[in-house]
Amino acid sequence: MGNLISTLRWRFTSSLFSLSSFRRLFKATKNLSSTSTRNLPTANTTTPHISEKPKHILILGGAYAGLSTVVNLQKLLSGAPHQPGPYNLPTVPKLPRTPPRITILDERDGIYHTVGTPLVHTSPDVSTTVPRAWKKFADIPYLRDVLIVQGRVERVDPKRKEVVYTSPTGEKSMAYDYLVCATGLQRDWPAQPRATTKEEYIRDAIALVAGLVDAKERIVVIGGGAVGTEFAGELKLTHPRKQITLIHSRSTLLSSEPLPSEFKTKALEYLRESGVEVLLNTRVNAEVGNGSLLLSTGETINTSAIIWCVGQQHPSTSYLPTLALDKHTGLVRVSTSLTFPATVPNHNAHFAIGDIAQWSGIKRCGTALLMGCFAATNLLLSIVASENGEEVKLAEFPEMVAMLVLALGDKAVMFHPEKGLTHGVEPLVQSFGEDLGLRLCWGCLGIEVDGEKKSG
Repeated sequence: MGNLISTLRWRFTSSLFSLSSFRRLFKATKNLSSTSTRNLPTANTTTPHISEKPKHILILGGAYAGLSTVVNLQKLLSGAPHQPGPYNLPTVPKLPRTPPRITILDERDGIYHTVGTPLVHTSPDVSTTVPRAWKKFADIPYLRDVLIVQGRVERVDPKRKEVVYTSPTGEKSMAYDYLVCATGLQRDWPAQPRATTKEEYIRDAIALVAGLVDAKERIVVIGGGAVGTEFAGELKLTHPRKQITLIHSRSTLLSSEPLPSEFKTKALEYLRESGVEVLLNTRVNAEVGNGSLLLSTGETINTSAIIWCVGQQHPSTSYLPTLALDKHTGLVRVSTSLTFPATVPNHNAHFAIGDIAQWSGIKRCGTALLMGCFAATNLLLSIVASENGEEVKLAEFPEMVAMLVLALGDKAVMFHPEKGLTHGVEPLVQSFGEDLGLRLCWGCLGIEVDGEKKSG
């Protein structure tokens, strides 16, 4: 999708993005779904050449960053130019003589819309929201020529260019020429699915929401970070008559985020205005009795449901050599071209993108999508250089500013350094639509929303 991703993200972060412009961009993107890599031109056909073995690109993780890499590879291999945007990617003047083959290795059988979790895991409309949040890889047309392997990566040997993974039939290995690591962050349920198949996930999510619907006492959310505050806001919106309590151990919400105090104050204000009880400087010391919580204030409160949104999010990088990782965070120490650090063997053939990459800004879906765009560009530049025995010059990923849009029920709070603080209904509609970004994200990735007819 080239700079379409860049343009989309820019409009999103600058609060200039509108649903009407999204629909136009979505139509431009959807055509990728009907494009088979089998039919993509190989370019460089001006002189005869001996058929070469296709390079193997292995992508670990098929979420936002991983699928963005695939859809952008297919865009570039089709010969389509990058569309104008604030991030000027270098052109790919030559395409590989032999198109690469692509493999996705993922524990799940599809992509899950993580951005929409607070809505999907609270809304009583489970028959619509839950199935749409998970799209099987087998149901995405443009992946039909991509090998999908379901399994858990155990370790990577950059020197041998080999991955060892566990599949349902045991431990296996796979060789590659280029590796893209996009395995994301590990989060606990219900902030992230624990299931590996869509059917298992639907059962989990329906059971979770049923417990919320049946709750007689208050529903408590523990943890006032971005996930916890959004859960509390969506709970009050979807269950307006229930008592919703948010408990946070610090004096302000979003205490670990590099955001101005005005943002955090406005988030607290919106939650309390909606009817959410917010308890700051309060910890849960223990769960006692049947759903009761003993608080650090000495108070004991009764609950019918508890949603835990505390604890550190850990990058899924334990399979990588320590030379590639920051020893404090576990994130991959990527270069400006998103490759592994030079201390790792074959570092220029290894990329890390999305939430596992150590980079500036707040980890967000938009950054992951944009990284997939850059990774696709650099992969093709690398392959062409390898075929021609040339030195490669890779595209450099831009620095990301600390910005965030927080959905809090029927309103949102947004901060961008260039635009300052904005809040209310308009930022919510512009940034998320009515489904916490499902159509936006699926549109970026050329995925059809389940149950919706294709438009012309």
